[in-house]
Amino acid sequence: MRNIKRVTLVTGKHTKLHDFIANNDRLKETTKDNFANTDYALRLYNKTHGDRLMLAAELQFSIYYSPSRQQKTDEYTYVAAERLR
Repeated sequence: MRNIKRVTLVTGKHTKLHDFIANNDRLKETTKDNFANTDYALRLYNKTHGDRLMLAAELQFSIYYSPSRQQKTDEYTYVAAERLR
């Protein structure tokens, strides 16, 4: 009797995991489609109107921060020390 309950419990967990993965994949696809639709809508708008609307370029961390030579050396030293552990 106990073995049957364990199998049912594991199956329930696996079902929840599969549902979560499927929902996550669906959300990613929907997000990708929304961005593609936004780009297409902007292209159509730019064709029909004289205005040139564009999405802002994607921001990158390197624009705001660049480590000094000493910081880079310290980071490499830290990583090397961690690998030796």
